[in-house]
Amino acid sequence: MKTESILRALSEARPAYLDEARASAGTKTRSRHPLRRAALIAATVALLVSGVYAGSVLFPAKVPATELHNPGGFDVAWQEKTARSVCDDGWVFSFTQYTNKDGNDLQLCRYGFSGVNLRHRFDDAYVQAELHTGDDPSPTLVRYEDYLRDPAQYSGDGVRMDLYVPDRLIWGMGSAAQARDMEKIEAILTNDREPAELLALDPAEFEFETIDKELFFGLMREALTGEPREERTDLNYWNHQPAEILVEPQWTDGYRFQIGCLMSSGCVDELFIDVLYRTGEGYKDYVQLSDLVEDGTATPEQREAWALIQTVAEQIKEEEYFPARSDLYRDKTLADIDFNRLLRFLNGLNEGKDLSRYAEHIEAADMG
Repeated sequence: MKTESILRALSEARPAYLDEARASAGTKTRSRHPLRRAALIAATVALLVSGVYAGSVLFPAKVPATELHNPGGFDVAWQEKTARSVCDDGWVFSFTQYTNKDGNDLQLCRYGFSGVNLRHRFDDAYVQAELHTGDDPSPTLVRYEDYLRDPAQYSGDGVRMDLYVPDRLIWGMGSAAQARDMEKIEAILTNDREPAELLALDPAEFEFETIDKELFFGLMREALTGEPREERTDLNYWNHQPAEILVEPQWTDGYRFQIGCLMSSGCVDELFIDVLYRTGEGYKDYVQLSDLVEDGTATPEQREAWALIQTVAEQIKEEEYFPARSDLYRDKTLADIDFNRLLRFLNGLNEGKDLSRYAEHIEAADMG
């Protein structure tokens, strides 16, 4: 699973972005540090897209509809076969095989395995120290707890350290053991291996420290033996990143809606909707409705609201449509939660425009 040449582009509707991606695709190389590799992936596609083509045209100009791969009016050169496992704590693990529709996979990063949490965004174990040397635009990332063990190792003339808080939890970045497991998985998923060779691997010959090997090999078998994901023809849904943790831009009446989703081939694969209640001024000073329900401290009205939110999420996944069954919650207020705000949020995701306003990024703190 390689991190170089990561592209996710749309048709001629985004030519500037595509040109920029092509120009930079051939220059990215593997960083020496495992956390830096993981961060590079997380920054672009949250470890979920590694099927990319260095310098090739993924979306050529429009051609007659009968000649298009995708009947929505844009050409998609690859296809995805994905298997996912959803855990109660919000973690979703995915295995994806990417294949080129013309049968030539030589330039394709063929396999990807990842984990992302769609429920919780912050965990101190995932905080990193960002090492800047002079004017180098590409800092090195080390786990903050490693930095604290030996700060002198990372000091020197012209070196500045910032505290970096990822905007989502990506498996592989939470501990040295996770990073070692990701290294092992990368060694398994080499581009020169054919699916039959991967399917022939014996799980008994492998050991992981932080992940169930049956989960990994089970998802791999499911993806490799499955069918390609059907492509959505709505271009707006291709505007989404494969993994997104989005929040309302402002705290209003002391709460915000949060939506985590996984997309593939322009389709909604997984979705988690939550309500965040503000408790302070810090970036993680809030409590989540899902946690209140889970630990038994939610009020009866909050439990009713949570049940409705769960129904909404299931309908969205079933219909592959963000405003699905909006009649169920339009104009409703439960536990002082205005569900019209959720509808506006979901309509924004459906339109697929200016999604950056829903992405919250924590500014790096200068560590001196």
